[in-house]
Amino acid sequence: LAYWVSHFFSGFLVAKTPFPLTFQFKSMMQRGVEVQALEPGYVSSMCWFMFVMMSSYSLISLVQSFINKTDASEEENPMMAMMGAMPGGGGMPGGGPDPAKAYKTEQESLEVIQHEFLLEHAETELWRKWRAERSS
Repeated sequence: LAYWVSHFFSGFLVAKTPFPLTFQFKSMMQRGVEVQALEPGYVSSMCWFMFVMMSSYSLISLVQSFINKTDASEEENPMMAMMGAMPGGGGMPGGGPDPAKAYKTEQESLEVIQHEFLLEHAETELWRKWRAERSS
């Protein structure tokens, strides 16, 4: 697909960045455009195609997950499907750590500390010092 985009749209500029770019970006942003005097802020069609394809992958996979209403966890990952068929309900061989037990241990080892803010009465102390200096 990238070949066809490069073939049909080579030489076209489709966008301009709203910020200035250095000339080091010129070869990357203007692939297929052979104009030496063009500033680097213009984007070629090939660069735009690559940007759109790379940035929209997660959006496309999200839409596909809504279209395919099947249980995708076992279909997409065959290793997890095989481990689910193992005796003992799957998981790591030998059992592995129990997350509920680990969370319970961490919860018991947590300690609550009362924070004492040293500047809580700073205004009052400043007022007292100012009055003491003024009266003496």
